[in-house]
Amino acid sequence: MHFLYLELAVVLFSTLSKCDNPSYQDKLTKPTLYPDGTNIFDPSAGLQQGLKAHLPPATGSMDQWGDGWIPKACAAPDSHKNPLQLKDIQVWNFHYDDCPQPWIVCYNTKSGYHRSTVFDLFGRLPVKTRAYVRTLMILPQEAGEATGYAYTQNQDIVIYGNDIENLMVYIHESGHALDLGGAYSSDGSYLSSSDDWLKYYNQDSEVVDGYAKTNQLENVAQNHIISSYNLNVPGGFGALKAGWQKISHQYTLLDQKQSKAGDRLIPGGVCGKRVKNDEIIPFPSTWTSRIMKKSPTSEKPNVDLAPGLDTIPSRNFDTREF
Repeated sequence: MHFLYLELAVVLFSTLSKCDNPSYQDKLTKPTLYPDGTNIFDPSAGLQQGLKAHLPPATGSMDQWGDGWIPKACAAPDSHKNPLQLKDIQVWNFHYDDCPQPWIVCYNTKSGYHRSTVFDLFGRLPVKTRAYVRTLMILPQEAGEATGYAYTQNQDIVIYGNDIENLMVYIHESGHALDLGGAYSSDGSYLSSSDDWLKYYNQDSEVVDGYAKTNQLENVAQNHIISSYNLNVPGGFGALKAGWQKISHQYTLLDQKQSKAGDRLIPGGVCGKRVKNDEIIPFPSTWTSRIMKKSPTSEKPNVDLAPGLDTIPSRNFDTREF
């Protein structure tokens, strides 16, 4: 009988431990602060107006690459559901005055949004956040899709359709780049799988919205939006949303983590390091003539990091696979 009680106790403890400490890829089961069917990307949630007002756009300029060259990730088959989109790709440098190294942007001219919109929204991310983004890809809405979507892969952010005009999408996806890029730890581990995150998560009764319930990776990314609002908009998140206490341990931990990492979610300063740029290749000769660009007509662009910038180690991940 004693052995039976012991076995039952072990099973019960194991079950409780799994409930209190789910894998960062497990679906979350807590109720949501915002009603089911609503997520904080929606303008009706009230965050975008305050974020736009208090995350000023960085100043700078853009210039286009010559024909025939492209970052390897931008030419990858999984970056384009329809390979004919490749004929509409332009490659641009986005130069911001707070960093000596431009960001490379693969911009599809059929995206429905002018590149100046992208320059403005991406430039509203604090430079110490932008530093963890390697390449930005801007692509058209997919046929049959009612809304846009986005993902982050190997610290490249890919945005489709009407998500291109939503500042909170840029904050969410750059949150993945920070989390999975190891910005919040000395050993490069994920915040979303850390004991610290689970400890604070377990002290809250809710998560922010239905999308945050996907798993802890998406929960951490959604809390980058909340923390960005809390840190930068006067009055913080508590002045915006009743019941904020129900998720406060999660976003205040992120407030603390970003502070220890050098105020990554607060505008100001300059970039001291960047992710090493992707390999640059000619437009592949195997593509058919109707989707090929012209052969290279200019020198291969130099994408080496500017002198004095430290290198952020590149990480391999794809948020679509979690």
